[in-house]
Parts: sequence; structure tokens; C-alpha cells
Amino acid sequence: MLEEMKESKSKKPVEGGFNLLAPCRTRNPNFSVTVTVSSNVAFFGIESVAKHGLITVIFKVFLKNEAEVLAANVSVNHGNLILSITSLVQNGAVIEKIKREIMSL
Repeated sequence: MLEEMKESKSKKPVEGGFNLLAPCRTRNPNFSVTVTVSSNVAFFGIESVAKHGLITVIFKVFLKNEAEVLAANVSVNHGNLILSITSLVQNGAVIEKIKREIMSL
């Protein structure tokens, strides 16, 4: 799956770099997404209760939005998932779309 993400077709940089630190929480207190952006690189920090198949679904969101994943780290401790993803993104709108889609899982 990561290889598919690397083959994403469009790699336009974000115009005018910006920094964004946006922690978001869903109605579920056991799920949060934090996004930090600099130029066309975004860092996503995701915390959730570990569920079967959740990581695959999250990576499919990046694939669908043509965001190239540069690095990912996964940690599960006592049933809590911590996933950090560094990716190249096309623009700020894509970042927000990815964040919204992950939050809706």
C-alpha cells in the first residue's frame, strides 16, 4: 500500500508555506487527530482505541487523497493506538480533507 502512495500522480507543493497546529477531537473522547504543517509536509498524530483494520483504513485515506506517506510509526499500548504519519500534501485543502475523513472513522 505504501508503494501505491509513493506513485501518486500529482505532487504540487503548497503555495506559501504555513504552520498549522490543530488538535481535533471527535465526540468520541478516545479518538484525536493533531496536524502540524510546514510548506508541503504535514505531520498527523492520531490517537485512538486500537481497532482491527483501523490503520489500513487510515492509510487508504492518504492514498485516496494522493498524499505521499514519507514515514509512519505505530505504537499500541494497553489497547491504545498512537499513529504518527509524515506526508507530502498538495495543498491545505487536502490536509483538511484528510483530517476530516480520519475524524469520521
